[in-house]
Amino acid sequence: MDEDDWSAMQDPSSVIGRDAELTALSEFLREESVSPAAFVVEGEVGIGKTTLWRAGIEMAGSSYRVLVARATASEAEFPFGKLAELLDEQAAILLPKLPEPQRRALEVALLLADPEDPPHPHTIATGFLGAIRLLATESALLLAIDDVQWVDRPSRRALEFILRRLKREPVKFLLAGRDVRPASGPFDLARSLPDDRVFRVRVGPLSLGALHELLHTRLGLTFPRPTLRRIAEASGGNPFFALELARTLSARDIDPGEPLPVPETLQDVVSDRLDGLPAETREALLVVALAAAPTVQLIRGALSGDPWERLRPAIALEAVELNGEHIRFSHPLLASLTEAGADLGRRRDAHRRLADIVPEPEERARHLGRATDAPDEAVAAEVEVGANRALARGAPEVAAALAETAARLTSLDRPETARRRMLTAATNYVYAGTLDRAENLLERLIAETAPGRQRAEILARLASIHFMLGRGVAACIDELERALIEAGIEPQLQSEIERSLAWMEQTAGNVNAACIHAAAAAQLAEEVGERALLAASLAALAYMRFTAGRGLDIKLIERAVSLEPERTPFVARPAWIYGTLLGWAGEHQHARSVLERLERDSHERGDDIEIPLALSQTARLALRTGDFPRARQIATECLEYTTQMGYEEEQTFAIATAALVEAHLGSVEATRELTRQGLALAEQAGVGTVRFQLLAISGFLDLSEGDAAAAHDRLGPLIEALEAAGFREPAVFRTEPDEIDALIALGRTEQAQAVLDKLAAHATAVPSPWTVAVLARARGMLEAASGDAPGAITTLEDATDKAARLGEPFEVGRTLLALGAAQRRAKRWAEARRSLEEAKRTFERIGARLWLQRAEEELGRVPGRRPGAEALTPTERRVAELVVEGRRNKEVAAALFVTVKAVEANLSRIYAKLGVRSRSELARRLVDEGDPKV
Repeated sequence: MDEDDWSAMQDPSSVIGRDAELTALSEFLREESVSPAAFVVEGEVGIGKTTLWRAGIEMAGSSYRVLVARATASEAEFPFGKLAELLDEQAAILLPKLPEPQRRALEVALLLADPEDPPHPHTIATGFLGAIRLLATESALLLAIDDVQWVDRPSRRALEFILRRLKREPVKFLLAGRDVRPASGPFDLARSLPDDRVFRVRVGPLSLGALHELLHTRLGLTFPRPTLRRIAEASGGNPFFALELARTLSARDIDPGEPLPVPETLQDVVSDRLDGLPAETREALLVVALAAAPTVQLIRGALSGDPWERLRPAIALEAVELNGEHIRFSHPLLASLTEAGADLGRRRDAHRRLADIVPEPEERARHLGRATDAPDEAVAAEVEVGANRALARGAPEVAAALAETAARLTSLDRPETARRRMLTAATNYVYAGTLDRAENLLERLIAETAPGRQRAEILARLASIHFMLGRGVAACIDELERALIEAGIEPQLQSEIERSLAWMEQTAGNVNAACIHAAAAAQLAEEVGERALLAASLAALAYMRFTAGRGLDIKLIERAVSLEPERTPFVARPAWIYGTLLGWAGEHQHARSVLERLERDSHERGDDIEIPLALSQTARLALRTGDFPRARQIATECLEYTTQMGYEEEQTFAIATAALVEAHLGSVEATRELTRQGLALAEQAGVGTVRFQLLAISGFLDLSEGDAAAAHDRLGPLIEALEAAGFREPAVFRTEPDEIDALIALGRTEQAQAVLDKLAAHATAVPSPWTVAVLARARGMLEAASGDAPGAITTLEDATDKAARLGEPFEVGRTLLALGAAQRRAKRWAEARRSLEEAKRTFERIGARLWLQRAEEELGRVPGRRPGAEALTPTERRVAELVVEGRRNKEVAAALFVTVKAVEANLSRIYAKLGVRSRSELARRLVDEGDPKV
């Protein structure tokens, strides 16, 4: 903030009649929590919001670094204007410290670099977040924004982005505006910050005494009390209205017995004030009202004569204020009424004059569009240039509006050009997340376009929008099939539509159809030979073939990855598909390296669509590798992202991931509620894959609770449905091992054998670490159920080794539990206890509560006294105590006056007696036994 800005701030002690509001603001600023918070000053026009806002900035003093922005209606369509104002001179210092993609995106957005590839809006927002975090490491930060209702949408999106993602940074927001309601205000504070971190002040009318002080302090006027009371009544205590009334009445002789000549509305008062200005001054004010960044130099270029002479009457009347060369209306209402008071011809003339002199293509395009009311191809072409420039800067919402204006102004004899511009507008609205507007434009275009290639392209785009809006997968498939028919012989478009159909059919739960479409897409892409098209098509084909049970085609997916362009949309990125397939196949280490890199890349780019997809797979991988707390953390973050975005399809997948994690943790109620929500959304949107997964999770939870009948009732029909849908890869939904468990528990060994045989056939044809491990466990459990105890134990011991090599602790625990149960039935008590103790420790370590209970129950069935600390000799007990204290064998030997070999021998006996394998396990065991010395 420069010195001129600071000089405009008043001492809070000079603010009249707002003691309670100032106290609340002071407490907000003094509060030392590092958790982000917002103070919202709201109220009607003229009530004094800006006065309090300025006082808050002054109060912040040296305790905060203050970033300031004041929005106006004329700036609302100028992209990233408020971002630039907030960062101001800080940008030059901060930008070099950001990751290259973020730095480059912010430079382009702030007009500090020429655009090459259009930066993604979320990359810009992520760069802004990085800049704010850097500043917050140096001192507490206050972002003060006045008239938030006029913040341009690209800046607002970036501010909303950081509000949702700041967690423990000392950042506060001071917001003033007419409407900052909890759920629908510009920054959607209700979903961005906890309720207890949003402080609201609704500014009300001034008291009679405060109005008297205000009029005397600001205008040097003192009215008789009856007149003052009538001013208060007429103004409703609104300070701006009261000041305007006082100015109007100050030159008049008021008879206390006569009615006060008060205009009916504040608008009338202000209009009268503006109408009294000279015509050349009102002409200059109209330019100020319409320009994005009005300056004296701008008026000099737009109008003839001396700009200072034009502005002097408005300055004297306090209608505008100057900050160097920059001009601002003293109140937003003055700007609105200046524009509204000019007829259409004067406004168009002013827009035309501004279009001739403003330097930026986007602003020139906006003025040209508003200066023109009839089709004009030359103007339309220039507006299109502005739209392209806005898109190149990462402002798709501005680009969309300008492209739509260009389409409206296109010559009537160029319908194809108008259609192309309208399609561009719709595409940009999708990019900006304004899906409803994009849908509206595309539906209009379809109605106006004859069947053929162009209409096919529009139908395909509309289908993707309908999918995101939750219109139903079946309807989207229908639109894509119509598009494919109308596409004709256009291999590239046909390939894109075929690939979209493959994903839609797979989402609907029809893998057989998905494979057909994916193969067609790949074949057409080979004909075209374009890298991005071919990479996406080959990856889709690898994905569909895997889910169909044909195994992981490494050559196919790695070829797709090698062809992947740098800026491929995430959902079509072969690398993401590769990581997902590796995770399903049980190649966890490789999958982790791929998925975590993609997650980091998504966070760096700040893409709200990409992040949930990356998080979902990362959470599932963390679950498989036994890090249940991290899996829950990631799944929760994923669900928060999709809820904030409002995309129902993405939300259903996030809910399924969260439910899967909660089921493994044993959170019964949470899992049931998530499953209920997810099934309702999946049914509504026709997302068959999520429906299948949620049913599989429900069956797994039933089994975890020990309700084998309920598990079978869900899993039996589900396996048949998956077979019918073409999902023949067991690793995708993992239903078969749970169904085998349930059938064995119900005594239906023949049915269990049938399921096992199908699983074994798949493992033979398409072996993978997961299928090999779970198949071995299932075989051992069936052998145990059939009475072959020795064979079962041998098989389950081998299964334990396979599960350990798989690297999934939960599967290790389940296998140890099955092994311990088989050993107990064979009356091999010591072995059973060791296996079950290890299963218990495994479930306890990862947090699988329900399975921990099952291990404890099975352990309780093992006869005999549990080995404990009492089984140790006095010497062994002393050795154990010293080891647990952290002493090395040499130190223990010295303390007990024995040899190191004697200590090692004692430790071997201790480990055998207590069934432990390490010093850490020994310490836990002694704590469990209640040894007071440990």
